[in-house]
Amino acid sequence: MDFNDFPEHALFEAISGESMIQEYQPDEDDGGTIDGFEIDGQTNSGPFDDNFKLYIKNPSQIDDATLNELGKLIDGKYSDDFRDLKRIVSQPDTVEQIKNSDMVEYITYEDIPVGVLTVTDPTKENYMNIVPAETYSLHSAYNLDKRLEIEYFVVSSEMNEYPVAQELVNHLLEQKIATFLVCPADDTSTNELMRKVHYKYVKTFRIDAVNYDINLYVNRE
Repeated sequence: MDFNDFPEHALFEAISGESMIQEYQPDEDDGGTIDGFEIDGQTNSGPFDDNFKLYIKNPSQIDDATLNELGKLIDGKYSDDFRDLKRIVSQPDTVEQIKNSDMVEYITYEDIPVGVLTVTDPTKENYMNIVPAETYSLHSAYNLDKRLEIEYFVVSSEMNEYPVAQELVNHLLEQKIATFLVCPADDTSTNELMRKVHYKYVKTFRIDAVNYDINLYVNRE
């Protein structure tokens, strides 16, 4: 996918360049904030206190220590959710997957990541040897053309009282960026997150690459 296919979205220019942060500078009359946060870690307002910080970055801009913390947050979620399932979820190294994404949004609390969302190009073959946009469109009978894929979307359960999930998707919505996400149908926490942020449930289906049902969600028509 050529990000020039989305000329109206500053985000894609940022993804294809060196810095996501520069593309997200707010208007002067915003008082320097977007949705309660200043960009690249300067906080805050709204329901969050000054201990929360939001980052929007190209993965190449993220230091190794933070990448490892993000990986732990993601791995912890999947370890908890799939501990009792009668299946093995086979995935490559999480940190490597984060590095291979096109954009990473994350929120920290006292400098510890508590929420993360990664965006990838679904027209490229992934670790399951499928092209997500094509495969999921075929099996769901829903056209995913010109949508980006949210690969990871994880929020610490300790942050349930704060709208961390909403903040992570707000910038995609504000930039009118069309996205989709697929998750196991029995992944309770992710399905709840998608409903919480008002993504539309499309369909439950199964593909040859996995042996369980998956749900498809999109953020807008």
